[in-house]
Amino acid sequence: MDEISFDDFEGIDDEPSFLDELRTYVERHFIISNAFHEFMPTFIVEATDTKESMKALKEEVAPLGLTPHLRKYPSYDPLLVLSFFNLDERKTGFPTKNLLLLIATIITVSFAGYLHAIALLTLRPDANLIFETSLFVVAVMGIIGMHEMGHFFLSRWYDIDASLPYFIPSIPPFGTFGAFISLRELHLNRDELFDVGVFGPLFGFIVTIIVTVFGILLSPFLMPETIQSLIEQGEGFISLPEPFLFTILINLLASIGLLVIPSGAVLVLHPVAFAGWVGMYITALNLFPITQLDGGHVSRSLFGEKGHRYVGIVSLILVFVILAFFSIASAIIIVLVLLFFMRARHPGPLDDVSAISNKRKIIAIAAYAILVICMPIPISLIEFLMDPISFFSQFF
Repeated sequence: MDEISFDDFEGIDDEPSFLDELRTYVERHFIISNAFHEFMPTFIVEATDTKESMKALKEEVAPLGLTPHLRKYPSYDPLLVLSFFNLDERKTGFPTKNLLLLIATIITVSFAGYLHAIALLTLRPDANLIFETSLFVVAVMGIIGMHEMGHFFLSRWYDIDASLPYFIPSIPPFGTFGAFISLRELHLNRDELFDVGVFGPLFGFIVTIIVTVFGILLSPFLMPETIQSLIEQGEGFISLPEPFLFTILINLLASIGLLVIPSGAVLVLHPVAFAGWVGMYITALNLFPITQLDGGHVSRSLFGEKGHRYVGIVSLILVFVILAFFSIASAIIIVLVLLFFMRARHPGPLDDVSAISNKRKIIAIAAYAILVICMPIPISLIEFLMDPISFFSQFF
């Protein structure tokens, strides 16, 4: 916003009756220093408790078809800019697109699960294809579904107009690109922005732990020579980088006697365990404080507009570095997609002035800790961090 002098608006009163009507609402909660109407009704105000003031004002002006936006600008400091925009009508009707995408995603996830179940027959010839496929579908859809319902439930809790989840079908090995919900209005304040953003990953994280534990208990351990023999017979095995959480859960199950790990054996993931691995990857990626990812909402609520932008740039570089140790091609593609979404400014909440509560700052630390333990770390990256000189010497 360009700097504006109060004197520039002396005498501007395009819609005096409407501005006066709004003034009666605003002055109940704010001290008004100036008011004008150019493009939108705007007040220059101050308040002792912007969080409660904005909450009350939003409810009062909603019948007028308006929603308030509160911002802080250096040129007005310590005064605040309170503007009013038209409030879009809430959409109703049967969610046909949501249902069709859900059905399509269940089909594609089922196909991916069927391929995983066929691969399992090599290790367990008596495995039931339909049962194993169903387990994979329930695991994947449960993780992604609860992730999105976390956003949806919190949105409805705060009376934010939000759509049901839109699931995105994909090809194997995952069968889906995940899901998203569409918010048709902004969050009231940074607390709401934080809650709606963080509780999706937290809900998904809980289900991911349950799925992973169940999947580990179903997964066989094979000796390296057995795996080598199967490879020579034409069977394919892929080595996946292990998140810290995966290691923690395996050791925990072993320590309480639910899992017996033969010396030197390798864990071969059951389709359900693979779904848990996917859940960890999705959780970690979503929690990166970039653009409008879930972690981006957390970052925006914590650091404000400028801080969020700087943290996002640093995080984007970090994502590229980590993914590059998987595959340069995948790293470039994902970073380009994120850069595309970063072009648009994060709109922030309606009240972008009031600070986030302290208890949410603690939850934020926990959320970023979840990011760390869920992120699959390539072995090559670990080797590089431990001995970068030796790592690079192998290429020369």
